[in-house]
Amino acid sequence: MNMLPNNQVILSPIHAEDLPKLFEWINNEDLVSLNAYFKPVSWEAHLKWFENEKNRNDVSSFGIRLRSNQQLIGSCKLQYIHPIFQSAELQIRIGEADYLSKGLGSEAVRLLLSHGFDELKLNRIYLEVFTDNERAIKSYLKNGFLKEGVLREAGFVKDQRKDLLVMSILKAEFNAH
Repeated sequence: MNMLPNNQVILSPIHAEDLPKLFEWINNEDLVSLNAYFKPVSWEAHLKWFENEKNRNDVSSFGIRLRSNQQLIGSCKLQYIHPIFQSAELQIRIGEADYLSKGLGSEAVRLLLSHGFDELKLNRIYLEVFTDNERAIKSYLKNGFLKEGVLREAGFVKDQRKDLLVMSILKAEFNAH
């Protein structure tokens, strides 16, 4: 995995010992509701998800860890990797609240984009984000993503319909950024 000069985070594989922390995050309604509909997940379902993720050939998943002590603070992945279209969807979650709004998510996004464009040879990476998730949108714009359009009322969280903003970045844009 490429490193950024002076970066505070690294991306590394997700291991079985990370599962309790990931389980905690996926069952945190406030955290999940930032980007998805919340539904409690059982430990058995969580283990099944982990096995399925490991066996998918269209996913590249990572834990986001502090460089200083290897503490797991989040996770990110490229999914729906399409070898013909050379595209993938980006997802990221900073699970530890103490590390929000410190630029660490932006660093992780840059590392994941570098992995996608340089190692996976992708041409386009896209994402969907709720239009009211200003912190995430700011991070994506900072990393060179462009707004493509809005999927009106495409999300439903906490009994509320939400618009989804579609954003993307191309390899040439990433290299120029």
